[in-house]
Amino acid sequence: MDSMDSGPVLPFSYSNQHMSKAMQKCTSLHKFLYFSSLYSILPEMVPENGTKAFTELQAKFTVPLTPGSGRSAGYQAGMQLLALAVTLLFAIVGGALVGKSKVNNK
Repeated sequence: MDSMDSGPVLPFSYSNQHMSKAMQKCTSLHKFLYFSSLYSILPEMVPENGTKAFTELQAKFTVPLTPGSGRSAGYQAGMQLLALAVTLLFAIVGGALVGKSKVNNK
């Protein structure tokens, strides 16, 4: 059998079973860190108080959660796009006014 067919040579001697367990732990840690920071950055995405989803989240995370409005990811994306559009509108109008006043003053 050719050495290229056997897969990568690792500098340590873990079997595929050990590697898959390690990857599962890393993946679950990544999900935990992502979702806990998601709710601290976007608190409106926390489910409403008294819902089953909110109770499950409280049980899963050690960080205290304040009930939110339960926004979906799509609704949150829409709000962020709206905020981006408003920001760009202010930047364009402000830049046009400042640029026009500088042109008129020359």
